[in-house]
Amino acid sequence: TDEFYVFNLKGTAFLWHQVRCMMAILFLVGQKLEEPSIVNDLLDIKKTPAKPIYNMASELPLVLYDCQYDNVKWCYGRDDNMLNTLSKLYKHIYEQWYVHATKSLLFSTLLNDLGNTPLKKFIHPGQELQNFTLNIEQTLKELVSSEISMSSGNLSSTITGGGGKELRVRNYVKIAN
Repeated sequence: TDEFYVFNLKGTAFLWHQVRCMMAILFLVGQKLEEPSIVNDLLDIKKTPAKPIYNMASELPLVLYDCQYDNVKWCYGRDDNMLNTLSKLYKHIYEQWYVHATKSLLFSTLLNDLGNTPLKKFIHPGQELQNFTLNIEQTLKELVSSEISMSSGNLSSTITGGGGKELRVRNYVKIAN
C-alpha cells in the first residue's frame, strides 16, 4: 500500500544490527506470528539466555535520522557559509527525491495496469492450467494477493520489512522454539 509507519527510537547507544533485530520482532508480532509477550520474554535472560534464531528486518526502510550529543558544535562542511552548504544539501536531496518519485510513479502505473488485467487476457484458448484451480475472471492482483500460488504449494510469507521482500517458509517456527 501507500501507507507508511514511523517508529521513533531513542537511545544512548545501540549494538550492531540491534535496531534491525528489534524491528524484526515487531514485524513478527504485527503479523500475528508471535505474541506481544515475546518482547518481555526476549528481554528476560532466564527465559532466553542466548540470541534466538530469526531473520533480521531489512535495512531498506530504516533511517538514522538524527543524533544528539551534549556540548558538540556541528560543522556543515568546509564552507564557512552554513546556509550555502545546507542549500547544496537540500538541492541534492531534492534531486534524489525527484528521481525516485518519478520511478515510483512509473512503477505504480505499471503495477496498476498489470494488476488490474483479468487473467483471461493472459490465457490462450486451449492452454492447460495445471496444479491449481483458477478463476480466470479475477485480476492478476487478486491472484497474487490470494492464497493461490502456482509453484509454492503451502508456503506462507513472512514480511521482513523492506522493499516488498518476503521470506517464504513452509511452517513458521515460533522464536521460543
